[in-house]
Amino acid sequence: MKVWELPISIDHLKPSFKVFRSITDIPFEKRPVLQVKADGEFNLITAEYSLNRWGTARSDYPAFNEISERLKGTDVKLLAELYAVEDNKPCKLPTFIHYIKSKNPADHEKIRIGVWDVLDMPNLSWIRRIALAEELLDGCQYAHVLPYFIVDNLMSARKIWEQFVDLIGYEGLVIRFNESIYKLKPFAEVDAMVLAYNKEKSLAEGEVSSLHIALMREDGTFIEIGDVASGLKSVEKKLLFSTIEFTRISEDASKIWVKPGIILTVRCTEFMRSVKNKVYRFKGDGYEVIGTESFYRLRHPRVMAFRPDKTVSPKDLSINQIPEGV
Repeated sequence: MKVWELPISIDHLKPSFKVFRSITDIPFEKRPVLQVKADGEFNLITAEYSLNRWGTARSDYPAFNEISERLKGTDVKLLAELYAVEDNKPCKLPTFIHYIKSKNPADHEKIRIGVWDVLDMPNLSWIRRIALAEELLDGCQYAHVLPYFIVDNLMSARKIWEQFVDLIGYEGLVIRFNESIYKLKPFAEVDAMVLAYNKEKSLAEGEVSSLHIALMREDGTFIEIGDVASGLKSVEKKLLFSTIEFTRISEDASKIWVKPGIILTVRCTEFMRSVKNKVYRFKGDGYEVIGTESFYRLRHPRVMAFRPDKTVSPKDLSINQIPEGV
């Protein structure tokens, strides 16, 4: 695999997803398109390289070589999820990262390119764009269009969910109404940023057990969504602890406040309405409370994973991760 860096950002190409709480909330009378969602890395695919949002370009691995042959001589650019498979089932993101960084060519054969859109065809509907991608990739072994279905009833949607999410193990579904995009996962999850570490006895033992987390509003301010027990293994708690000296900016009686940058996926059983959530502005040397708002907190939250692939931005930490009206 060939890897190099390009001074190119593709963040603007990634859509902002809204969220459905349940499969029963989907308005099937609008005939949505349901597409399976892989747990992978967002990439732009051209005939020359696959490019992630960090500017890392890659080529010369089986999935890319296959798709590159189909793109040569065209100006087609694809948006895709790079992910890994084992035993014909999609893997979680950390496993993909292990394989994509591996020096072993056999590991690169586990990488798949799952296409979900075609760029620069604004006059075509998504269905027509993705049909063109399907035709282009017909017969490929490692590169493909992620499976999708037009549905008009709940029973059909549930069968798709059972087959691809419950049995095969995809991360969830993406639901499309023309250019409006939603996502649905088995559990309520948000990507949240760590505002502070809650001081506890375990802190003195070189571990972090409890975190104060927030989402980001469009104006760049942060709104708290509560505290979460780390739920991590001891070694991961120690890793969190080790970041304190590099990221701490202030300390009070109950918390050690840290610079924006640590992002975690947090799973919960439900979102609860809250009356007064503090709103913070980061000023470079600390956080300033600029008010309170009615928003949400998480019931029974648990940290699932570090998200080094996410950035401190309204897109990655969006308050829209929590559905309206829950």
